[in-house]
Amino acid sequence: MPITFYIEVTGNGFSSVLNHFISFYTYLERGKSHNGLASTKLVPPSYSLYNVATKHTKYALPASHFVGHNLWIFKPTKLNRGRGVHIFRSLDSLRDLISRYAKSKRSTSSSNEFIIQKYIEAPLLINRRKFDIRMWVLITGEMDCYLFREGYIRTSSSPFVIDHKNVDDKFVHLTNNAVQQHSENYGCFEDGNQLSFAHFNDYLGGGIFEETMVPQMKQLVIRSLLSVRRKLNPRRSEAQFEIFGYDFMIDSDYHVWLIEVNTNPCLEESSSLLQTFMPRMINDAFKLTLDRVFHKPKKYDGEETNHPVKGYEDDYNMWYYHHVKSRELLIKGLDGNAQIVASQTKIESASNAVCIHYCYTAI
Repeated sequence: MPITFYIEVTGNGFSSVLNHFISFYTYLERGKSHNGLASTKLVPPSYSLYNVATKHTKYALPASHFVGHNLWIFKPTKLNRGRGVHIFRSLDSLRDLISRYAKSKRSTSSSNEFIIQKYIEAPLLINRRKFDIRMWVLITGEMDCYLFREGYIRTSSSPFVIDHKNVDDKFVHLTNNAVQQHSENYGCFEDGNQLSFAHFNDYLGGGIFEETMVPQMKQLVIRSLLSVRRKLNPRRSEAQFEIFGYDFMIDSDYHVWLIEVNTNPCLEESSSLLQTFMPRMINDAFKLTLDRVFHKPKKYDGEETNHPVKGYEDDYNMWYYHHVKSRELLIKGLDGNAQIVASQTKIESASNAVCIHYCYTAI
């Protein structure tokens, strides 16, 4: 995930994390040359970031995240469909955004918690336009993890350009359908500004998406779930499940980045592609959850509803099971209070390949 700061506004002011962000932002500002491009002489290879457990951690900013513009994304928490999301490049703009969305009065768009995330300034483009990737993830009450075999690409309606006079152009920078549908170019390039994985794989050529990028996304899903596994189902109730919407981006160096995880992903059938995928995704999820609790009566006169998807049999469940085994190692933090969880994950794929990764997450 790109470097991300969680800011909370309380009655006593801002959380101390805001100061850490300002320090890092200022550090990047010093790395800009007179022509606005990154200066390798002014930007050292790493930066010392404060960390609760280790006090300071060396962080190397990926080259694709900073090419001299110092752009950041501002996101109020608990909102969706692109509401409250803005691009900014100055501390004055950040101050105005916080003032606008801080919870001072009752409003559906107000918040006192914000995410500030580094904008990927050199993203991979599709026909000169920005895009991101949506993948669905199912977690059952038994804490089983499933990934849906198909997802989709969401594209912007305008060519990608960083205009300092209009850095907050949402039709350029945000790919949410709820945002793009208001553009005059919406649907001019793709139906509903969406592409299938197959079309994207063909666009890149060489099978690079399916063979290289999709496995990276799966690994990021597992790591993120392990980091919050104690919060997903604290009461250990098996009578529940949830579908998450994972959003990824790919930078110009073909690295995959997890941008955010949505707890209430949009289920709107906003294109012919989603009219095919969405009913099948939901129906197959119910087979793994509700149908195991509420069994179909033996004498059932209703007709079975099929939701055909090209390349898959009608009776084939398109949710892909990931078996995760975790080994917890509690490591006492340097401050005497923080603990780190080291989780060893074993992921079984269709080809029976086994990948071992270690994920360290502060708890």
